[in-house]
Amino acid sequence: TKAILSANGSLGRLVLSHTKPFVHKYLYPRFEKEGTAKLLATPGFIGTILSSTEDFDFKAVIDDYVLTKHKDHAVQLLSAPGFLRNLLDDDAREVIDNYLIPKFGISDAVRMLSKDGFLGNLIQPQSKVAIDGLVTKFGKERAIQLLTNKGFLCHYLQNIDDMNQIV
Repeated sequence: TKAILSANGSLGRLVLSHTKPFVHKYLYPRFEKEGTAKLLATPGFIGTILSSTEDFDFKAVIDDYVLTKHKDHAVQLLSAPGFLRNLLDDDAREVIDNYLIPKFGISDAVRMLSKDGFLGNLIQPQSKVAIDGLVTKFGKERAIQLLTNKGFLCHYLQNIDDMNQIV
């Protein structure tokens, strides 16, 4: 409860009249009590999913993609702030399934994707080249260690020329 109430915006969303039925009818059946609690404690999650519209259907993305292709890791992935919002981008699903998982395997891909903002940086045009460069320079295992550090990919992409000189 403490984690849920301390998540940005959760308290404001939880007091809305339509939130409680949504939690009980949508979240509990899919993620059970423990998973639902973790998701509700994720900053911005409840506000993001409640803002579903026809154009931005977060529930459909969860049902049709996350729970279909990555059910075993759904709570871990969805509890990374920003993950769900970035997942609406078709390029995000493509880069996860056709680049990140084949390159690093599901376990390491999930570890990277679980970092705040990683997916948002991964869908940047230069990210694949940057990641491939890290793997070439350091090997796969060291690249994974670097990429699982919170904020590493973001800083690397923002300062790629300087970072390449340093590494």
